Amino acid sequence: EKEFEVIKEKPHQFRIIGDKIIKFYKMTNTSTDDGMMILMSKLRKLRIDDELEKMGAVDGDIVFLEDFEFEFFK
Repeated sequence: EKEFEVIKEKPHQFRIIGDKIIKFYKMTNTSTDDGMMILMSKLRKLRIDDELEKMGAVDGDIVFLEDFEFEFFK
């Protein structure tokens, strides 16, 4: 089972969905620098940036994971 799916909500806005990645996000304390590094490392390991790029994401696009929002940069 794939850990995530990326959907394009509107131009320059994407959302990462999937039970496994959402569960991981909810278990990660993103209010600390270490927690943010853990989350971003997980996203890179899963190659989510490659999937975003394949779907047309460009630098500066907004990406959502639940209530977490960040800018895409390759």
